[in-house]
Amino acid sequence: MSVRDGDQEIEAQSTPEPARTVRITVTRADRQAMRRALVDAALSRRLRVVAAVILLISLAVGVFGLVQGDPAGLVLFGVVTTLALIFVIVVVLLRRAASKAVDQRMPLDSRFRIGVDADGVEVESVGGTSRLPWSSLSGAERGGDVVVLRGVDGKPVFFAPGRTVDDRALALIESGVRLSSTLRGSDG
Repeated sequence: MSVRDGDQEIEAQSTPEPARTVRITVTRADRQAMRRALVDAALSRRLRVVAAVILLISLAVGVFGLVQGDPAGLVLFGVVTTLALIFVIVVVLLRRAASKAVDQRMPLDSRFRIGVDADGVEVESVGGTSRLPWSSLSGAERGGDVVVLRGVDGKPVFFAPGRTVDDRALALIESGVRLSSTLRGSDG
């Protein structure tokens, strides 16, 4: 049985285990959200804050040294400027890599599907179908317009447009992860 909910097509499957499938057509907003999520995952907020603080302190010391006429201040100012440029270049390269990955895996107007069933999460896109069994996941979280599935090491293993994982599907994922975690704990 399939029901339309706005721009989502939701399938409620009548199986003994809870199951949920949501299909969407990829929009520009989905692609922008995915790009942001990939860059944020690669360049954590903590790293950005630490880099900014270090650069500001070094810049202040360098400018102070320049004003005092200390040649070391000029050297420090040059080092800080170089580090700032490197940081900007890294951010630009990360954004480009994220854009390229999203453009390849989620072309505009393509179909994207996420299914949640008793065995795990299944994802279907232009690139094919992937299955993430519960034993490979430690959780899922919604961050803005993206849902992040985390591996057992806590690191992101998959990003999906937030529209593909509604509250019920997110609850099913958390339930599957908890059950799998409990079963893994009783095996060892």
